[in-house]
Amino acid sequence: MDIAVGTQLRILPNHACATAAMHAGYYVADPAQIELDYGARIQGW
Repeated sequence: MDIAVGTQLRILPNHACATAAMHAGYYVADPAQIELDYGARIQGW
């Protein structure tokens, strides 16, 4: 799924820093799609 720069996203829970850091990737849900897209997390600052 390509998300354009400036697109508003809703992240649940609304403060996702610690939650997101515990996972290797994320599922992105689009109400217009039946399927979920998966994106790997970038690691190594």
